[in-house]
Amino acid sequence: MAEFISVGGLFEFWLFGSTNGPKANQQLLSEITGYAPLPPIPSLGYHYCKWEYNDADLMIKRNEEFTNYGFPVDVLWSDIYYSQDF
Repeated sequence: MAEFISVGGLFEFWLFGSTNGPKANQQLLSEITGYAPLPPIPSLGYHYCKWEYNDADLMIKRNEEFTNYGFPVDVLWSDIYYSQDF
């Protein structure tokens, strides 16, 4: 037994379940509330950021090192000193 009281007006809720598993539940929920947007693609990859004095030449060197060692990197951040006065 469940009782729901709404003081401010219409109280709307959805109650659903599925014996088909969590994937079917997520599908039902998405059909009711809408599908979640995908995040920006670079946010899903590996980010390299290191607190050090750096410049464009050092960033190019780091990128080449990642490539030479076969390590996939999607975003290189120029940290603190590069952007301190900008």
